[in-house]
Amino acid sequence: MVERVAERLARGVRGWMALGAVLLFVLFAAMVLPAQVEAGAFYTVRHAAPDTSLWYFPEDLYAAAEAWGRDGRAAYVHARVTFDVIWPMVYGTLLLTTLAWSTVFTTGAIRSHGSSTTFRFPFTIFSSNSSLPM
Repeated sequence: MVERVAERLARGVRGWMALGAVLLFVLFAAMVLPAQVEAGAFYTVRHAAPDTSLWYFPEDLYAAAEAWGRDGRAAYVHARVTFDVIWPMVYGTLLLTTLAWSTVFTTGAIRSHGSSTTFRFPFTIFSSNSSLPM
């Protein structure tokens, strides 16, 4: 069943979709993520974000909320939505479309020459290095 879903997805994804996903990823990484880092610097000066520690208790949340103030809490919520909701959607779209599109090139004559791994290697390197800080 998984193979059937993957095959249908590979047939449905076009090159322009994969290119659009790459462009979306690059724009998001270049424009949105640096702005979020700056916003995080705003509220973490007064108190560290509790979700960056291994354990935290309700008292830690209350202390952070009090130290950050209204603007800091708003920046924190915005950062959580950006990092925990939007970023996985952008990254998942990149991986889904580029890998599905790459299967078009790994079938038939290209696969018979053993180039499947060679073609997918740049996508693997790109996705692995994309999470590194800039």
